[in-house]
Amino acid sequence: MDDHTDQTLEQRITHLEQIVADLQETVQQLAGEPSTSANTSAPPPPVRQEAPSAPLVADDVKDSTPTIPAPPVIKKKAEKEGDMYTSEFWLNKVGIGLLLLGLAFLFKYSIDKGWLTPTVRIAFGLILGVGLIAAGQRLAETRRAFSQVMFGGGIATLYITGFAAFQLFEMISHPFAFAFMVGVTILAHGLAVQQNGLALAIIGTLGGLLTPFLLYTGSGNVPGLVVYTCLVVSGSMGIFFIRNWKSLLWISIIGGSIILLIAYFGDMTWSHDGPQIDYWALQLGAIFLWLLFWLVPIYQKYLHRSNPEDWQAFLGNPKSSLNLRQTGEHIHSLAISLPLALLAFSAAIWPLSDETWGWITMVGAALYGLVAWRLNLITHLKEFAATHLFSGLMLFTLALPMLLSGKSLLFAIATEAFILHLVAFRTDIKKIRFSAHFLFICAGLFVLGRLWLDNGVGTAFFNSTALVDSWVILLGALVGFLSISDKTRGIYLVGAHVGFLGLLSRELYGLENGQGYITIAWGIYAVTLLIISLRINNGQVRTLALATLALVVAKLLLVDLERLEAIWRIILFMGFGGAFLLLSYYFQRMWKNE
Repeated sequence: MDDHTDQTLEQRITHLEQIVADLQETVQQLAGEPSTSANTSAPPPPVRQEAPSAPLVADDVKDSTPTIPAPPVIKKKAEKEGDMYTSEFWLNKVGIGLLLLGLAFLFKYSIDKGWLTPTVRIAFGLILGVGLIAAGQRLAETRRAFSQVMFGGGIATLYITGFAAFQLFEMISHPFAFAFMVGVTILAHGLAVQQNGLALAIIGTLGGLLTPFLLYTGSGNVPGLVVYTCLVVSGSMGIFFIRNWKSLLWISIIGGSIILLIAYFGDMTWSHDGPQIDYWALQLGAIFLWLLFWLVPIYQKYLHRSNPEDWQAFLGNPKSSLNLRQTGEHIHSLAISLPLALLAFSAAIWPLSDETWGWITMVGAALYGLVAWRLNLITHLKEFAATHLFSGLMLFTLALPMLLSGKSLLFAIATEAFILHLVAFRTDIKKIRFSAHFLFICAGLFVLGRLWLDNGVGTAFFNSTALVDSWVILLGALVGFLSISDKTRGIYLVGAHVGFLGLLSRELYGLENGQGYITIAWGIYAVTLLIISLRINNGQVRTLALATLALVVAKLLLVDLERLEAIWRIILFMGFGGAFLLLSYYFQRMWKNE
Protein backbone atom coordinates (compact mmCIF):
# COMPACT_ATOMS: atom_id res chain seq x y z
CA MET A 1 0.00 0.00 0.00
CA ASP A 2 1.55 3.38 -1.06
CA ASP A 3 1.97 6.52 1.06
CA HIS A 4 -1.07 8.19 -0.47
CA THR A 5 -3.33 5.29 0.56
CA ASP A 6 -1.92 5.27 4.13
CA GLN A 7 -2.57 8.97 4.45
CA THR A 8 -6.21 8.64 3.23
CA LEU A 9 -7.00 5.79 5.65
CA GLU A 10 -5.52 7.75 8.54
CA GLN A 11 -7.70 10.74 7.65
CA ARG A 12 -10.85 8.58 7.57
CA ILE A 13 -10.05 7.09 11.01
CA THR A 14 -9.45 10.57 12.43
CA HIS A 15 -12.79 11.73 11.01
CA LEU A 16 -14.62 8.77 12.59
CA GLU A 17 -13.01 9.53 15.97
CA GLN A 18 -14.29 13.11 15.72
CA ILE A 19 -17.85 11.86 15.00
CA VAL A 20 -17.73 9.52 18.01
CA ALA A 21 -16.55 12.36 20.26
CA ASP A 22 -19.40 14.60 19.07
CA LEU A 23 -21.95 11.84 19.72
CA GLN A 24 -20.62 11.24 23.22
CA GLU A 25 -20.91 14.95 24.00
CA THR A 26 -24.54 14.97 22.71
CA VAL A 27 -25.48 11.96 24.83
CA GLN A 28 -23.94 13.54 27.93
CA GLN A 29 -25.88 16.74 27.35
CA LEU A 30 -29.15 14.81 27.02
CA ALA A 31 -28.38 12.90 30.22
CA GLY A 32 -27.59 16.11 32.10
CA GLU A 33 -23.88 15.32 32.63
CA PRO A 34 -21.14 17.96 32.19
CA SER A 35 -19.43 17.86 28.86
CA THR A 36 -15.86 16.56 28.95
CA SER A 37 -15.00 17.87 25.56
CA ALA A 38 -14.92 21.45 26.82
CA ASN A 39 -11.56 20.86 28.56
CA THR A 40 -10.18 18.67 25.90
CA SER A 41 -8.89 20.16 22.74
CA ALA A 42 -10.49 18.65 19.70
CA PRO A 43 -8.22 17.02 17.15
CA PRO A 44 -7.46 19.13 14.13
CA PRO A 45 -10.03 18.80 11.39
CA PRO A 46 -9.02 16.53 8.56
CA VAL A 47 -7.53 18.04 5.46
CA ARG A 48 -9.97 17.91 2.60
CA GLN A 49 -8.54 16.40 -0.55
CA GLU A 50 -9.87 15.64 -3.94
CA ALA A 51 -11.53 12.24 -3.99
CA PRO A 52 -9.62 9.68 -6.07
CA SER A 53 -11.17 8.51 -9.27
CA ALA A 54 -11.43 4.94 -7.91
CA PRO A 55 -12.50 3.85 -4.41
CA LEU A 56 -9.58 3.20 -2.08
CA VAL A 57 -11.57 0.96 0.29
CA ALA A 58 -13.05 -2.32 -0.81
CA ASP A 59 -16.81 -2.75 -0.96
CA ASP A 60 -16.85 -5.29 1.85
CA VAL A 61 -15.00 -2.81 4.08
CA LYS A 62 -17.58 -0.10 3.28
CA ASP A 63 -20.47 -2.40 4.08
CA SER A 64 -18.91 -3.43 7.38
CA THR A 65 -18.58 0.18 8.59
CA PRO A 66 -20.99 0.53 11.55
CA THR A 67 -23.83 2.98 11.17
CA ILE A 68 -24.30 4.98 14.35
CA PRO A 69 -27.99 5.83 14.81
CA ALA A 70 -29.00 9.34 15.65
CA PRO A 71 -30.04 9.93 19.25
CA PRO A 72 -33.81 9.57 19.73
CA VAL A 73 -35.85 12.70 19.86
CA ILE A 74 -37.86 12.81 23.04
CA LYS A 75 -41.31 14.22 22.31
CA LYS A 76 -43.64 15.34 25.02
CA LYS A 77 -47.04 13.75 24.61
CA ALA A 78 -49.49 16.38 23.52
CA GLU A 79 -52.27 16.95 25.92
CA LYS A 80 -55.64 16.54 24.23
CA GLU A 81 -58.06 19.22 25.22
CA GLY A 82 -61.38 17.74 26.19
CA ASP A 83 -60.00 14.25 26.62
CA MET A 84 -62.40 12.22 28.65
CA TYR A 85 -59.72 11.09 31.04
CA THR A 86 -58.34 14.52 31.95
CA SER A 87 -59.47 16.45 34.95
CA GLU A 88 -60.49 19.41 32.82
CA PHE A 89 -63.25 17.34 31.19
CA TRP A 90 -64.86 16.55 34.53
CA LEU A 91 -64.28 19.95 36.02
CA ASN A 92 -66.06 21.89 33.30
CA LYS A 93 -68.94 19.42 33.01
CA VAL A 94 -69.51 19.27 36.75
CA GLY A 95 -69.05 23.03 37.00
CA ILE A 96 -71.74 23.89 34.44
CA GLY A 97 -74.08 21.36 36.03
CA LEU A 98 -73.63 22.83 39.50
CA LEU A 99 -74.04 26.33 38.11
CA LEU A 100 -77.38 25.49 36.48
CA LEU A 101 -78.60 23.79 39.65
CA GLY A 102 -77.53 26.78 41.71
CA LEU A 103 -79.44 29.10 39.38
CA ALA A 104 -82.53 26.90 39.69
CA PHE A 105 -82.25 27.07 43.48
CA LEU A 106 -81.77 30.84 43.25
CA PHE A 107 -84.92 31.17 41.16
CA LYS A 108 -86.87 29.05 43.62
CA TYR A 109 -85.52 31.01 46.58
CA SER A 110 -86.28 34.35 44.95
CA ILE A 111 -89.84 33.22 44.23
CA ASP A 112 -90.35 32.16 47.84
CA LYS A 113 -88.99 35.46 49.16
CA GLY A 114 -90.66 37.61 46.54
CA TRP A 115 -87.41 39.37 45.68
CA LEU A 116 -87.57 39.18 41.91
CA THR A 117 -90.51 39.77 39.66
CA PRO A 118 -91.20 37.20 36.89
CA THR A 119 -90.00 39.67 34.28
CA VAL A 120 -86.67 40.08 36.02
CA ARG A 121 -86.27 36.33 36.36
CA ILE A 122 -86.94 35.69 32.67
CA ALA A 123 -84.66 38.55 31.66
CA PHE A 124 -81.94 37.12 33.89
CA GLY A 125 -82.34 33.71 32.24
CA LEU A 126 -82.12 35.21 28.75
CA ILE A 127 -79.04 37.25 29.64
CA LEU A 128 -77.35 34.25 31.20
CA GLY A 129 -78.10 31.97 28.24
CA VAL A 130 -76.92 34.50 25.67
CA GLY A 131 -73.87 35.29 27.81
CA LEU A 132 -72.83 31.65 28.01
CA ILE A 133 -73.18 31.27 24.24
CA ALA A 134 -71.17 34.46 23.67
CA ALA A 135 -68.46 33.22 26.04
CA GLY A 136 -68.34 29.92 24.19
CA GLN A 137 -68.02 31.71 20.86
CA ARG A 138 -65.16 33.81 22.22
CA LEU A 139 -63.27 30.80 23.57
CA ALA A 140 -63.94 28.51 20.60
CA GLU A 141 -60.52 29.05 19.03
CA THR A 142 -58.34 28.66 22.13
CA ARG A 143 -60.34 26.48 24.55
CA ARG A 144 -62.57 24.28 22.41
CA ALA A 145 -63.61 21.82 25.13
CA PHE A 146 -64.48 24.61 27.53
CA SER A 147 -66.39 26.49 24.84
CA GLN A 148 -68.51 23.39 24.13
CA VAL A 149 -69.59 23.39 27.77
CA MET A 150 -70.49 27.07 27.54
CA PHE A 151 -72.56 26.46 24.42
CA GLY A 152 -74.39 23.52 25.98
CA GLY A 153 -75.11 25.42 29.17
CA GLY A 154 -76.38 28.43 27.22
CA ILE A 155 -78.75 26.33 25.08
CA ALA A 156 -80.08 24.49 28.14
CA THR A 157 -80.61 27.83 29.92
CA LEU A 158 -82.61 29.20 27.00
CA TYR A 159 -84.81 26.09 26.91
CA ILE A 160 -85.49 26.40 30.65
CA THR A 161 -86.22 30.10 30.30
CA GLY A 162 -88.73 29.54 27.50
CA PHE A 163 -90.46 26.82 29.51
CA ALA A 164 -90.62 29.00 32.62
CA ALA A 165 -91.91 32.03 30.73
CA PHE A 166 -94.86 30.05 29.33
CA GLN A 167 -95.71 27.35 31.86
CA LEU A 168 -94.70 28.88 35.20
CA PHE A 169 -95.25 32.61 34.76
CA GLU A 170 -97.64 32.70 31.77
CA MET A 171 -95.89 35.78 30.44
CA ILE A 172 -96.00 34.87 26.75
CA SER A 173 -98.49 33.21 24.43
CA HIS A 174 -98.19 29.64 23.18
CA PRO A 175 -97.29 30.57 19.57
CA PHE A 176 -94.57 32.94 20.77
CA ALA A 177 -93.19 30.37 23.23
CA PHE A 178 -93.25 27.67 20.56
CA ALA A 179 -91.44 29.93 18.08
CA PHE A 180 -88.85 30.78 20.71
CA MET A 181 -88.16 27.09 21.47
CA VAL A 182 -87.91 26.31 17.77
CA GLY A 183 -85.42 29.14 17.41
CA VAL A 184 -83.33 27.69 20.23
CA THR A 185 -83.37 24.31 18.49
CA ILE A 186 -82.21 25.86 15.21
CA LEU A 187 -79.50 27.76 17.09
CA ALA A 188 -78.30 24.55 18.75
CA HIS A 189 -78.13 22.69 15.44
CA GLY A 190 -76.34 25.59 13.77
CA LEU A 191 -73.74 25.76 16.53
CA ALA A 192 -73.31 21.98 16.35
CA VAL A 193 -72.38 22.20 12.67
CA GLN A 194 -70.23 25.29 13.10
CA GLN A 195 -68.33 24.05 16.14
CA ASN A 196 -68.35 20.36 15.17
CA GLY A 197 -69.97 19.58 18.52
CA LEU A 198 -71.87 16.34 18.97
CA ALA A 199 -73.18 17.35 22.40
CA LEU A 200 -74.80 20.47 20.96
CA ALA A 201 -76.53 18.43 18.25
CA ILE A 202 -77.88 15.99 20.86
CA ILE A 203 -79.09 18.80 23.14
CA GLY A 204 -80.80 20.54 20.23
CA THR A 205 -82.46 17.33 19.01
CA LEU A 206 -83.72 16.34 22.46
CA GLY A 207 -84.84 19.87 23.24
CA GLY A 208 -86.64 20.15 19.94
CA LEU A 209 -88.44 16.83 20.39
CA LEU A 210 -89.45 17.71 23.95
CA THR A 211 -90.74 21.18 23.05
CA PRO A 212 -94.37 20.11 22.36
CA PHE A 213 -94.48 18.40 25.75
CA LEU A 214 -92.79 21.25 27.61
CA LEU A 215 -95.40 23.62 26.15
CA TYR A 216 -98.33 21.21 26.45
CA THR A 217 -101.63 22.97 27.12
CA GLY A 218 -103.93 19.97 27.53
CA SER A 219 -105.22 19.70 23.97
CA GLY A 220 -103.46 17.42 21.49
CA ASN A 221 -102.97 17.88 17.76
CA VAL A 222 -101.69 14.62 16.28
CA PRO A 223 -101.06 15.85 12.70
CA GLY A 224 -99.23 18.92 13.98
CA LEU A 225 -97.14 16.85 16.37
CA VAL A 226 -96.21 14.39 13.61
CA VAL A 227 -95.25 17.14 11.16
CA TYR A 228 -93.18 18.95 13.79
CA THR A 229 -91.41 15.72 14.79
CA CYS A 230 -90.54 14.97 11.18
CA LEU A 231 -89.06 18.47 10.78
CA VAL A 232 -86.90 18.21 13.91
CA VAL A 233 -85.69 14.73 12.97
CA SER A 234 -84.94 15.93 9.44
CA GLY A 235 -82.68 18.60 10.89
CA SER A 236 -80.82 16.13 13.08
CA MET A 237 -80.46 13.72 10.14
CA GLY A 238 -79.04 16.57 8.08
CA ILE A 239 -76.35 17.02 10.71
CA PHE A 240 -75.74 13.27 10.73
CA PHE A 241 -75.42 13.36 6.95
CA ILE A 242 -72.42 15.70 7.04
CA ARG A 243 -70.88 14.68 10.40
CA ASN A 244 -71.65 10.94 10.59
CA TRP A 245 -72.42 10.97 14.33
CA LYS A 246 -74.04 7.60 14.87
CA SER A 247 -75.16 8.46 18.40
CA LEU A 248 -77.16 11.35 16.93
CA LEU A 249 -78.67 8.95 14.38
CA TRP A 250 -79.87 6.53 17.04
CA ILE A 251 -81.16 9.32 19.29
CA SER A 252 -83.17 10.64 16.35
CA ILE A 253 -84.57 7.16 15.63
CA ILE A 254 -85.47 6.43 19.24
CA GLY A 255 -86.83 9.91 19.92
CA GLY A 256 -88.96 10.02 16.78
CA SER A 257 -90.33 6.54 17.41
CA ILE A 258 -91.24 7.33 21.01
CA ILE A 259 -93.14 10.46 19.97
CA LEU A 260 -95.12 8.51 17.35
CA LEU A 261 -96.03 5.96 20.01
CA ILE A 262 -97.05 8.69 22.45
CA ALA A 263 -99.22 10.26 19.76
CA TYR A 264 -100.78 6.88 19.02
CA PHE A 265 -101.59 5.88 22.60
CA GLY A 266 -102.12 9.39 23.95
CA ASP A 267 -104.79 10.18 21.39
CA MET A 268 -106.51 6.82 22.07
CA THR A 269 -106.34 5.97 18.37
CA TRP A 270 -105.66 2.37 19.35
CA SER A 271 -109.41 2.05 19.87
CA HIS A 272 -109.90 2.87 16.16
CA ASP A 273 -112.63 5.38 16.84
CA GLY A 274 -110.58 8.56 16.45
CA PRO A 275 -110.47 10.97 13.50
CA GLN A 276 -109.25 9.47 10.23
CA ILE A 277 -106.81 12.34 9.79
CA ASP A 278 -104.96 11.15 12.92
CA TYR A 279 -104.58 7.68 11.44
CA TRP A 280 -103.24 9.02 8.17
CA ALA A 281 -100.91 11.47 9.94
CA LEU A 282 -99.38 8.68 12.00
CA GLN A 283 -99.06 6.40 8.97
CA LEU A 284 -97.50 9.01 6.72
CA GLY A 285 -95.18 10.12 9.52
CA ALA A 286 -94.03 6.54 10.07
CA ILE A 287 -93.39 6.07 6.34
CA PHE A 288 -91.47 9.36 6.19
CA LEU A 289 -89.24 8.42 9.12
CA TRP A 290 -88.72 4.91 7.69
CA LEU A 291 -87.49 6.34 4.38
CA LEU A 292 -85.41 9.01 6.14
CA PHE A 293 -83.62 6.60 8.48
CA TRP A 294 -83.19 3.99 5.75
CA LEU A 295 -82.04 5.98 2.71
CA VAL A 296 -80.03 8.85 4.23
CA PRO A 297 -77.28 6.61 5.74
CA ILE A 298 -77.01 4.64 2.49
CA TYR A 299 -76.72 7.74 0.32
CA GLN A 300 -74.28 9.28 2.79
CA LYS A 301 -72.07 6.20 2.64
CA TYR A 302 -72.21 6.23 -1.14
CA LEU A 303 -71.02 9.85 -1.36
CA HIS A 304 -68.33 9.32 1.27
CA ARG A 305 -66.84 6.33 -0.52
CA SER A 306 -67.21 7.48 -4.11
CA ASN A 307 -65.86 11.03 -3.61
CA PRO A 308 -63.89 11.21 -0.34
CA GLU A 309 -61.77 14.19 -1.38
CA ASP A 310 -64.74 16.23 -2.57
CA TRP A 311 -66.65 15.36 0.57
CA GLN A 312 -63.85 16.52 2.87
CA ALA A 313 -63.59 19.70 0.84
CA PHE A 314 -67.33 20.22 1.28
CA LEU A 315 -66.95 19.80 5.04
CA GLY A 316 -64.15 22.32 5.10
CA ASN A 317 -62.77 20.68 8.23
CA PRO A 318 -60.17 17.92 7.79
CA LYS A 319 -60.40 17.17 11.53
CA SER A 320 -64.07 16.28 11.32
CA SER A 321 -65.22 13.23 13.17
CA LEU A 322 -66.22 11.70 9.86
CA ASN A 323 -64.48 8.37 9.26
CA LEU A 324 -64.68 7.32 5.64
CA ARG A 325 -63.43 3.81 6.38
CA GLN A 326 -66.20 2.86 8.78
CA THR A 327 -68.02 -0.28 7.72
CA GLY A 328 -71.56 0.98 8.25
CA GLU A 329 -72.89 -1.48 10.82
CA HIS A 330 -75.80 0.90 11.43
CA ILE A 331 -76.94 0.42 7.84
CA HIS A 332 -77.11 -3.34 8.33
CA SER A 333 -79.08 -2.93 11.56
CA LEU A 334 -81.52 -0.42 10.09
CA ALA A 335 -82.13 -2.49 6.97
CA ILE A 336 -83.41 -5.32 9.17
CA SER A 337 -85.16 -3.48 12.01
CA LEU A 338 -86.91 -0.61 10.19
CA PRO A 339 -89.26 -2.65 7.96
CA LEU A 340 -90.33 -4.79 10.90
CA ALA A 341 -91.02 -1.72 13.04
CA LEU A 342 -92.97 -0.04 10.24
CA LEU A 343 -95.02 -3.17 9.60
CA ALA A 344 -95.88 -3.61 13.30
CA PHE A 345 -96.82 0.07 13.75
CA SER A 346 -98.94 0.11 10.59
CA ALA A 347 -100.76 -3.07 11.65
CA ALA A 348 -101.58 -1.37 14.97
CA ILE A 349 -103.08 1.60 13.15
CA TRP A 350 -105.20 -0.17 10.54
CA PRO A 351 -107.37 -3.21 11.47
CA LEU A 352 -107.00 -4.98 8.10
CA SER A 353 -107.33 -8.67 7.34
CA ASP A 354 -104.36 -11.04 7.46
CA GLU A 355 -104.56 -11.58 3.72
CA THR A 356 -104.35 -7.84 3.05
CA TRP A 357 -101.34 -7.46 5.32
CA GLY A 358 -99.81 -10.50 3.66
CA TRP A 359 -99.92 -8.88 0.23
CA ILE A 360 -98.63 -5.58 1.66
CA THR A 361 -95.72 -7.46 3.24
CA MET A 362 -95.07 -9.19 -0.10
CA VAL A 363 -94.77 -5.77 -1.74
CA GLY A 364 -92.24 -4.77 0.92
CA ALA A 365 -90.29 -7.98 0.30
CA ALA A 366 -90.19 -7.24 -3.43
CA LEU A 367 -89.02 -3.67 -2.74
CA TYR A 368 -86.12 -4.80 -0.55
CA GLY A 369 -85.23 -7.44 -3.11
CA LEU A 370 -85.01 -4.80 -5.86
CA VAL A 371 -82.90 -2.55 -3.62
CA ALA A 372 -80.57 -5.49 -2.89
CA TRP A 373 -80.17 -6.13 -6.61
CA ARG A 374 -79.41 -2.44 -7.23
CA LEU A 375 -76.92 -2.22 -4.37
CA ASN A 376 -75.09 -5.26 -5.70
CA LEU A 377 -74.38 -3.30 -8.90
CA ILE A 378 -72.76 -0.39 -7.01
CA THR A 379 -69.17 -1.10 -6.06
CA HIS A 380 -69.14 1.10 -2.96
CA LEU A 381 -72.38 -0.36 -1.59
CA LYS A 382 -72.11 -4.02 -2.55
CA GLU A 383 -71.56 -5.09 1.06
CA PHE A 384 -75.10 -3.95 1.95
CA ALA A 385 -76.80 -5.99 -0.76
CA ALA A 386 -76.82 -9.22 1.25
CA THR A 387 -78.46 -7.53 4.26
CA HIS A 388 -81.24 -6.05 2.13
CA LEU A 389 -81.75 -9.40 0.44
CA PHE A 390 -82.04 -10.95 3.88
CA SER A 391 -84.63 -8.32 4.85
CA GLY A 392 -86.63 -9.09 1.71
CA LEU A 393 -86.56 -12.81 2.48
CA MET A 394 -87.57 -12.08 6.07
CA LEU A 395 -90.59 -10.09 4.90
CA PHE A 396 -91.47 -12.80 2.37
CA THR A 397 -91.36 -15.41 5.12
CA LEU A 398 -93.58 -13.28 7.37
CA ALA A 399 -96.08 -12.90 4.54
CA LEU A 400 -96.46 -16.65 4.04
CA PRO A 401 -98.39 -17.32 7.30
CA MET A 402 -100.68 -14.39 6.45
CA LEU A 403 -101.53 -15.84 3.04
CA LEU A 404 -101.24 -19.59 3.61
CA SER A 405 -102.01 -22.09 6.35
CA GLY A 406 -101.62 -25.75 7.19
CA LYS A 407 -99.95 -28.05 4.68
CA SER A 408 -99.60 -25.37 1.99
CA LEU A 409 -97.68 -23.15 4.43
CA LEU A 410 -95.35 -26.03 5.36
CA PHE A 411 -94.78 -26.80 1.68
CA ALA A 412 -93.94 -23.14 0.93
CA ILE A 413 -91.56 -22.75 3.89
CA ALA A 414 -89.65 -25.95 3.07
CA THR A 415 -89.36 -24.96 -0.60
CA GLU A 416 -88.14 -21.48 0.35
CA ALA A 417 -85.55 -22.99 2.71
CA PHE A 418 -84.26 -25.30 -0.04
CA ILE A 419 -83.99 -22.40 -2.52
CA LEU A 420 -82.12 -20.35 0.08
CA HIS A 421 -79.69 -23.22 0.53
CA LEU A 422 -79.05 -23.30 -3.22
CA VAL A 423 -78.40 -19.53 -3.15
CA ALA A 424 -76.10 -19.90 -0.14
CA PHE A 425 -74.10 -22.66 -1.88
CA ARG A 426 -73.41 -20.28 -4.78
CA THR A 427 -72.90 -16.99 -2.92
CA ASP A 428 -71.64 -18.13 0.50
CA ILE A 429 -73.68 -15.40 2.22
CA LYS A 430 -73.90 -16.21 5.91
CA LYS A 431 -77.24 -14.43 6.45
CA ILE A 432 -78.85 -16.46 3.67
CA ARG A 433 -77.43 -19.72 5.01
CA PHE A 434 -78.62 -18.88 8.52
CA SER A 435 -82.12 -18.14 7.21
CA ALA A 436 -82.19 -21.43 5.31
CA HIS A 437 -81.14 -23.39 8.38
CA PHE A 438 -83.70 -21.63 10.55
CA LEU A 439 -86.58 -22.28 8.14
CA PHE A 440 -85.60 -25.91 7.67
CA ILE A 441 -85.39 -26.42 11.43
CA CYS A 442 -88.90 -24.99 11.83
CA ALA A 443 -90.29 -27.16 9.01
CA GLY A 444 -88.42 -30.25 10.21
CA LEU A 445 -89.57 -29.93 13.82
CA PHE A 446 -93.16 -29.47 12.67
CA VAL A 447 -92.98 -32.60 10.51
CA LEU A 448 -91.32 -34.69 13.23
CA GLY A 449 -93.93 -33.58 15.75
CA ARG A 450 -96.73 -34.50 13.39
CA LEU A 451 -95.15 -37.88 12.64
CA TRP A 452 -94.90 -38.60 16.35
CA LEU A 453 -98.38 -37.47 17.38
CA ASP A 454 -100.63 -38.08 14.37
CA ASN A 455 -101.92 -41.32 12.90
CA GLY A 456 -102.21 -41.95 9.21
CA VAL A 457 -105.29 -40.43 7.58
CA GLY A 458 -106.63 -41.72 4.26
CA THR A 459 -104.85 -44.01 1.84
CA ALA A 460 -101.32 -44.80 3.01
CA PHE A 461 -98.76 -42.54 1.32
CA PHE A 462 -101.38 -41.15 -1.06
CA ASN A 463 -102.83 -38.35 1.01
CA SER A 464 -101.99 -34.64 1.14
CA THR A 465 -100.36 -34.83 4.57
CA ALA A 466 -98.05 -37.67 3.59
CA LEU A 467 -97.12 -36.01 0.30
CA VAL A 468 -96.19 -32.72 1.98
CA ASP A 469 -94.17 -34.48 4.71
CA SER A 470 -92.41 -36.57 2.05
CA TRP A 471 -91.55 -33.36 0.18
CA VAL A 472 -89.99 -31.80 3.29
CA ILE A 473 -87.99 -34.98 4.02
CA LEU A 474 -86.79 -35.22 0.41
CA LEU A 475 -85.62 -31.61 0.40
CA GLY A 476 -83.77 -32.15 3.68
CA ALA A 477 -81.96 -35.16 2.20
CA LEU A 478 -81.03 -33.18 -0.93
CA VAL A 479 -79.58 -30.38 1.23
CA GLY A 480 -77.53 -32.99 3.08
CA PHE A 481 -76.09 -34.47 -0.11
CA LEU A 482 -75.35 -31.03 -1.60
CA SER A 483 -73.73 -29.63 1.55
CA ILE A 484 -69.96 -29.18 1.59
CA SER A 485 -69.60 -29.24 5.36
CA ASP A 486 -69.45 -32.74 6.87
CA LYS A 487 -71.22 -31.55 10.01
CA THR A 488 -74.10 -29.98 8.09
CA ARG A 489 -74.36 -33.00 5.82
CA GLY A 490 -74.58 -35.34 8.78
CA ILE A 491 -77.27 -33.31 10.56
CA TYR A 492 -79.51 -33.07 7.50
CA LEU A 493 -79.05 -36.72 6.50
CA VAL A 494 -79.84 -37.94 10.00
CA GLY A 495 -82.89 -35.66 10.18
CA ALA A 496 -84.18 -36.85 6.79
CA HIS A 497 -83.45 -40.48 7.78
CA VAL A 498 -85.39 -40.22 11.05
CA GLY A 499 -88.20 -38.42 9.28
CA PHE A 500 -88.50 -41.15 6.62
CA LEU A 501 -88.61 -43.89 9.25
CA GLY A 502 -91.34 -41.96 11.06
CA LEU A 503 -93.26 -41.50 7.81
CA LEU A 504 -93.17 -45.26 7.12
CA SER A 505 -94.36 -45.97 10.65
CA ARG A 506 -97.26 -43.49 10.57
CA GLU A 507 -98.57 -44.52 7.16
CA LEU A 508 -98.35 -48.28 7.76
CA TYR A 509 -99.48 -48.34 11.38
CA GLY A 510 -103.18 -48.14 10.56
CA LEU A 511 -103.12 -51.23 8.35
CA GLU A 512 -103.99 -54.70 9.60
CA ASN A 513 -100.79 -56.24 11.01
CA GLY A 514 -99.24 -52.82 10.54
CA GLN A 515 -96.31 -53.54 12.87
CA GLY A 516 -95.20 -56.30 10.53
CA TYR A 517 -95.39 -54.04 7.49
CA ILE A 518 -93.40 -51.40 9.38
CA THR A 519 -90.63 -53.89 10.16
CA ILE A 520 -90.51 -55.08 6.54
CA ALA A 521 -90.42 -51.52 5.21
CA TRP A 522 -87.67 -50.53 7.64
CA GLY A 523 -85.67 -53.63 6.72
CA ILE A 524 -85.95 -53.10 2.96
CA TYR A 525 -85.02 -49.43 3.38
CA ALA A 526 -82.03 -50.28 5.59
CA VAL A 527 -80.74 -52.98 3.23
CA THR A 528 -81.11 -50.67 0.22
CA LEU A 529 -79.32 -47.92 2.09
CA LEU A 530 -76.49 -50.29 3.05
CA ILE A 531 -75.99 -51.48 -0.53
CA ILE A 532 -75.91 -47.89 -1.80
CA SER A 533 -73.41 -46.89 0.87
CA LEU A 534 -71.14 -49.81 -0.05
CA ARG A 535 -71.24 -48.97 -3.74
CA ILE A 536 -70.49 -45.25 -3.24
CA ASN A 537 -68.18 -45.90 -0.28
CA ASN A 538 -69.95 -43.35 1.97
CA GLY A 539 -69.22 -43.84 5.65
CA GLN A 540 -72.06 -41.63 6.92
CA VAL A 541 -74.72 -43.44 4.89
CA ARG A 542 -73.25 -46.82 5.87
CA THR A 543 -73.47 -45.87 9.55
CA LEU A 544 -77.13 -44.87 9.13
CA ALA A 545 -77.88 -48.18 7.36
CA LEU A 546 -76.24 -50.31 10.04
CA ALA A 547 -77.97 -48.35 12.79
CA THR A 548 -81.31 -48.93 11.06
CA LEU A 549 -80.64 -52.66 10.79
CA ALA A 550 -79.90 -52.68 14.52
CA LEU A 551 -83.18 -50.86 15.07
CA VAL A 552 -84.98 -53.51 13.02
CA VAL A 553 -83.50 -56.29 15.15
CA ALA A 554 -84.51 -54.47 18.34
CA LYS A 555 -88.06 -54.04 17.04
CA LEU A 556 -88.24 -57.75 16.15
CA LEU A 557 -87.26 -58.75 19.67
CA LEU A 558 -89.08 -56.11 21.69
CA VAL A 559 -92.24 -55.37 19.72
CA ASP A 560 -93.00 -57.89 17.00
CA LEU A 561 -92.28 -60.93 19.16
CA GLU A 562 -95.12 -59.89 21.46
CA ARG A 563 -97.68 -58.23 19.20
CA LEU A 564 -97.61 -60.20 15.93
CA GLU A 565 -99.21 -63.52 15.13
CA ALA A 566 -97.08 -66.65 14.93
CA ILE A 567 -97.01 -66.80 11.13
CA TRP A 568 -95.76 -63.20 11.01
CA ARG A 569 -93.07 -63.89 13.56
CA ILE A 570 -91.89 -66.91 11.52
CA ILE A 571 -91.80 -64.93 8.26
CA LEU A 572 -90.02 -61.94 9.76
CA PHE A 573 -87.41 -63.79 11.78
CA MET A 574 -86.57 -66.23 9.00
CA GLY A 575 -86.62 -63.57 6.32
CA PHE A 576 -84.36 -61.12 8.11
CA GLY A 577 -82.08 -63.90 9.28
CA GLY A 578 -81.53 -65.01 5.69
CA ALA A 579 -81.12 -61.43 4.52
CA PHE A 580 -78.44 -60.74 7.11
CA LEU A 581 -76.56 -63.89 6.07
CA LEU A 582 -76.64 -62.87 2.40
CA LEU A 583 -75.43 -59.37 3.29
CA SER A 584 -72.56 -60.74 5.32
CA TYR A 585 -71.58 -63.10 2.50
CA TYR A 586 -71.55 -60.43 -0.24
CA PHE A 587 -70.42 -57.58 2.01
CA GLN A 588 -66.80 -57.43 0.84
CA ARG A 589 -67.75 -57.95 -2.78
CA MET A 590 -70.26 -55.07 -2.77
CA TRP A 591 -67.95 -52.68 -0.91
CA LYS A 592 -66.23 -50.51 -3.47
CA ASN A 593 -63.31 -49.70 -1.20
CA GLU A 594 -61.05 -47.54 -3.34
